Parts: sequence; structure tokens; C-alpha cells
Amino acid sequence: MLTGLCLPDNNLATTDTYLLDEWDYERNNILPTQVSRNSMRVVWWKCSLGHSWKAKIYERTVEEKSCPVCEQEYHSVFPQLAVSYYAGKKGLRVRLNTDIEIGLPLETYIVNERLAIESKALSEEKERLKAYICHKQDIKLLKLPYKAKEEDIEYIRKIKRAFQSVHIFISSDGEEDAAVIRKWFKEWRKQIHQSKEME
Repeated sequence: MLTGLCLPDNNLATTDTYLLDEWDYERNNILPTQVSRNSMRVVWWKCSLGHSWKAKIYERTVEEKSCPVCEQEYHSVFPQLAVSYYAGKKGLRVRLNTDIEIGLPLETYIVNERLAIESKALSEEKERLKAYICHKQDIKLLKLPYKAKEEDIEYIRKIKRAFQSVHIFISSDGEEDAAVIRKWFKEWRKQIHQSKEME
């Protein structure tokens, strides 16, 4: 009897075909046909952007963890993507990291509503200065702190409440919206990667 082989219907290549493109065939000394989706074995993975990392098979299949580098990049821009997504649904114009309005960068500025939404913490002095200038320029400044470990859906609820505070009401499924925003990010990252490869 062969050892290390899984039954044909219980191996990773059969149960989780979407992961086959990320299996690092050069670094791993086993094949996806030789392990099950519940395996705690640590193997090499390689995402479509070329990032390599090690993770347990179980973490990829059951816990649905993805490339840590891409995930970190995603969380760094998620607040801006989410605000832009909802502003776009209402036909509102958004500027990202703009210093045109107050001479200091506003993370996300919704032009039509004179609304600035910020997720990153600054020094106390910079926070006060930014709040003061926004007040003088009649710009509503909302702080919506975001932590990378926070669930996307939780932050989406905060954004919807922020929009509601300026009488912009959004009724949509937050989980579906989160999936669309993540898809946007992946497409955007692929475009950047492809343009760098063409240079």
C-alpha cells in the first residue's frame, strides 16, 4: 500500500482546486494529490504577484488565509477603498490623500459633501491642527480608526454610520460589499503587477 497518498476524492487537488495555482511546485517535495485539505503540514505557497510564504494546508483551506504580504497591503488601503466604494454608489466625487483643501493631506475627502474620513492615527498635535483647519474651512472631519485585525464588515458598518451622519443612507449587504471591495483590490494589484512586468 502506498503511504502519503490521499484518496482520489479527498486530496487537495480535488477538494480545493482554486489553490493549485498558488502551490509552490518548485519548493515543495510533495504534490497536492498527496495531501488532504485538513492537513497540518506546512508547505510553500506562491501568490499570483510572486510573494512566497509558508503556511499549513489547513490554514489555507479551512481558515481561508491568503498571502500575508497581499493581506497587509489590502488592510493598508481598505478604509479608502471602502469609503470610495460607497461614495461611488451615491455618485459622489472622492479625492484620496489630497492636500488641496486644507494644505495637509486628507486621507479620504468626499468633495460634494465637504466630508473628510480618516482611519489612521496622527500625533496629537497634527490631529488638533487638522481638526482646527477643517473646522475653519467648514469641512466635517470624521475619525474612523481602523485596525488590520478588525473584520471588514465591522468597518463597513462604521462607514455606513458615518455616511448616515451627513444624511447619506446606504442600504446594501455589507458582506457582499466587502467581497466586491476585496475583488477590486485584487484586480488593482494585478494591473500594477502587470504594468511593472511590462516596464
